[in-house]
Amino acid sequence: MRCEGFTGNITVDGHTLVVDRDTRIGRITFGKNLEPRRIPLRAVSGAALSPATRLTNGAVLLMLGGARDLPMPGASKQASHPDVVVFTHKQRHSFEELHRWLLTVAATNHNLGQGFPQAPTGPVARLEAKTAALRQRADELELERQQLLDDRGEARVEAEKSKAAKLEESGLRPDIAAAAARVGSTFGGKREINHLHEHLLPGETVEHLAKGKYESELGIVALTNQRLLFVYHGVIRSRTEDFPIPVISSVQSKGGFVFSEMTIHASGNRAVIGEMLAADAAAITDAVRRKIAEFRQPSPAPPAFSPVPPPVDPVDQIKRLAELRDAGILSESEFETKKQELLGRM
Repeated sequence: MRCEGFTGNITVDGHTLVVDRDTRIGRITFGKNLEPRRIPLRAVSGAALSPATRLTNGAVLLMLGGARDLPMPGASKQASHPDVVVFTHKQRHSFEELHRWLLTVAATNHNLGQGFPQAPTGPVARLEAKTAALRQRADELELERQQLLDDRGEARVEAEKSKAAKLEESGLRPDIAAAAARVGSTFGGKREINHLHEHLLPGETVEHLAKGKYESELGIVALTNQRLLFVYHGVIRSRTEDFPIPVISSVQSKGGFVFSEMTIHASGNRAVIGEMLAADAAAITDAVRRKIAEFRQPSPAPPAFSPVPPPVDPVDQIKRLAELRDAGILSESEFETKKQELLGRM
């Protein structure tokens, strides 16, 4: 079906209404380069008709996106309205037939109870549709990125477990093996890792490891459940520097994309461990801060002291009961019963 009008044409193309302004008045009003507007039939929610006479033009109003019972624009606004096509008296029959058909389409859409999509309305709407499509694609790419990160995270965890198992097989303690498996690189620090257990206290467990340089010696930084420990284990001599968690006041890490240094403030002194991989330095610094915060949490207040009342002398109580009996408050039988109770406690 195609209806050629005064300010434009409407063509039914399958499940789509195509509205173009390829008429002399349409090109003057809407511009020469306006692309045809394609409206899905399921967006049609109503239609209105202004009949044409021999003296006045008629118009058909498309109601879209759920709109119903909209008033027909005035004659002066019909020609420029994006949802109105004006037609002449000679063109009235095809537009009257189109109007009846559009009402049938709208009724069908309402009966189906489906949501009405918003129909495009010119260049701005097309730009908005393209922007929405780009946003949707960006959301899809973000979901893909998150999935990739999750997959990489799971793969990293599995790789760390496998590496820790191999380190355990080589003779490392399980806690040291697990911490060593998370280190970015152990090159130059394997000797320290293999001998780390020799420098630990009874009941001390290793939680994080990082390779670093303290003063002039390259060794291993270990965070345990009790302290921060630097270990250098050379062929001729060994060296350890430890910083118990209670005496560490603060710790910071700073550096570039690859390497960082960690600064430790403890007991009024300052120690710097450099040449640490940035990721390892950030992880161990955050872990130390959490331990400092846990240590500084206030301990629960001791229970309030409740004084124990002094013991009551049964003899004094019997005297008091005798006074109550003599005053007539207690009967003789009540007095004897209470007295026997008190005598039984002595």
